[in-house]
This record gives sequence, C-alpha cells and structure tokens, in this order.
Amino acid sequence: MPQWNQTQLAQHFNLSGISCAPGQIWNGIRLVPLLREKPIEDLRLFRERNSADLSVVEVDDDLNYFSYIPHSYVLHWRPDGVPDCVSGTQIRKKNQDGKRWKHAPVAQFERMAKKRGTRQLRFLPQHLGIESYLHQFFNVPKIDWRDTYSRSAISKGLLPRSTWMLSGWGIDGFRDALRLFERYPQQIGMMLFVGDLLAAIQVCPSAQDYQALHSSFLEDLYGEIFWYYSRFPGKLPELQAEGDSQAQSFEDLRVELQSLRGEISAFQTWMANGLLETPIRSQEVQGVGPYHLHRFISELSPPFGDQTHLGEFICDSQGRLAYLKTCRLSRQQSEQAWLLEQLDAQLWHLEKTAKALNISHDQLVLKMEKLGLGKLLKPQVLDQVHKREREKK
Repeated sequence: MPQWNQTQLAQHFNLSGISCAPGQIWNGIRLVPLLREKPIEDLRLFRERNSADLSVVEVDDDLNYFSYIPHSYVLHWRPDGVPDCVSGTQIRKKNQDGKRWKHAPVAQFERMAKKRGTRQLRFLPQHLGIESYLHQFFNVPKIDWRDTYSRSAISKGLLPRSTWMLSGWGIDGFRDALRLFERYPQQIGMMLFVGDLLAAIQVCPSAQDYQALHSSFLEDLYGEIFWYYSRFPGKLPELQAEGDSQAQSFEDLRVELQSLRGEISAFQTWMANGLLETPIRSQEVQGVGPYHLHRFISELSPPFGDQTHLGEFICDSQGRLAYLKTCRLSRQQSEQAWLLEQLDAQLWHLEKTAKALNISHDQLVLKMEKLGLGKLLKPQVLDQVHKREREKK
C-alpha cells in the first residue's frame, strides 16, 4: 500500500494559477468562485449518476463499504492535448462498474477508484476520503489488552465503523444560493462557506467541467455543524473596501478596482487557510497518464483539529492541481480520530496514553466514553471509573 506523505494544498494552489473572485452571498451562505489562469486541456471530468438507494463498494476481498452514493466521477485523459468534447455529447461504452442488483435498489462498485483502460479512471468523490478515515483510525488494538478492552474490540475493532454526514439538501438556503449564483466564464471551482465557516472546496480541470458539476454540490456530504450554522438568522456581511477612491481618471479607477479585487481575493483565501495552510496527509490511490489521484486528511492534532477536512485531489507530476473535492468533519469526528491515533501511538495502553496527554487514567476513560468510544472498553473498567467519580462528590 502506498505510503502517506505530508504536504499542503496551498502549494498545489500556488503552482496552478488558481485565484478567488469576489464572493456572492445568500443569507448565511457565501460562495467564492475559483478561477484558473489557463484551463487544463488534456483532462476532462464527467459524472455518472447512480439512482440506487444504497451502494456497496468492495474495498478489499473481505471488506465492504456501504453508503448512499449519488454519483461517481470519471476522469478522461487525452494524451494529444486536444480539448475533449463537452460533457453529455460524447459517445462512451456503457460502464460495467456500479452495476445494479436485480431485486433491490442497490448498486455495487468494485473498489473506490478503478482504471478503465489506459485513459480513464472512475472514482467515488468524497467517499475515498471517508473510507480512509474509517479504515485508518477505527482499527483493532495492536496488543491484546484483555483486562481493558472488550472481546469484540480486540478481535474486530470499533464496530460498526461508521460515521454520519449531512447532504447538501439539508443546508438551509444552499439550493437557492447555487441557483442564483452568477458563474464566471473561466470559473473552475468554488469555495463554500456556511456562516463564514469553510464547508467545502471543489476544483475542476476546466470551466466546462465545473459548469456540468455545479449543481452536484447539493448531493455532496457535509459535517452536521453546517445544518445549525445555515439556520442562524441574518445575512453575512459583504466584503467592502475602506477609505475613499483617489481616482482622477478611468485608468486610475481601473487600477483601483484591480487592487480591490486582489485584496478581496487575498482575504477570501485567508478565510480558507484553515485547510489550505494546514499540513495534510495524502496517499496516492491511482494514476492516469501524468495525473495522480490522492486522498487526504488534514492534521488532527491541536491547534489544527478544530478544522479537519478530508477528500481527494488530482495533480500532475509537477504538483499542479487539476481537481479537488473536500469534506469537513464535525468536531466530535475529529476528536474521535485524534484520540484513536493517540491510543494507537501508545499501543493502546491506557496509562501510557493518559501520561502522553497529561491527563489521568480516569479522565482518559471518561473522554473515550464522551466521544462514543466507551464500547471499546470492558464494562467493569467503565464501572470502576464511574464509581471513583461518584466518590469524589
């Protein structure tokens, strides 16, 4: 399995000539267009819809992933560099992946990412990162601490390995914001802020690809916190310039306008620094031509843990970003993963983990219980801690 490497998304952004245009606001939703100086001509991104109520993905020979998956993406590489046709006008073979079950509304996929010949790659957006999150952190203890952990935890880990996410349809006002959004001709992506909290970023190879995928933001997955943030009353503030114009001519006005747009772009990029400037751990999944698909998760440890994002990106051999889709975890999901990582680093020894975190054994047990990890422990371990807590009172 490919190793995990540390990088920053800001590095890929800077190499790709991607910039922000002034954002647009609809109540508590701020949509920030992303523009690319020069579109990527030899790569296209298509969507294949999936109408099944449930999808099953064969992750490994003995491991399956279950979720609602509204669509998959297909990456098509043109080695001659000639621009491809517009999505929806091309003739393609019927895909053999994502086949439907005969007697149930269920679709079955083989692997999260699968090559189709030498020029196409099918992958499941966002689920690449989510599956990695579940598989990487919710594993079985490395040592059989049978006096501490339950029998099922030692043999199977935290079961079920599951997490809960919100569809974009559940974000109040999001549908109207997407419908009213004014798109730029050279727009290749968008940053979504809900209550000025970064929810997601999407980048596509070209403006045609983004235009075809614009409405699919509603079918993406988001942390439950955005359900609450979208229901806050009031409208987000507009970004405005301070001071009066000093322009004496139309040329001066043009220069001032360009400067103002640059300042707004820089500020909006700063608003997303919780993801862009945060270290991320990435793993290469597949490749097609000079492009490579990676999945990632941002740093979990404080002070980065307040904004934990995961997802996938595609870049070329020079590190230039062709595609990006992110998903933000809730605070509890981030803390769960971080605590499980600390336990794993100490070989799941409670006393050593508590010492490394500068807390007591009982505080660690209570923290595990609060984060929904108490079922990993034996009932008597929890009972003893609760008894000592009651005696303190």
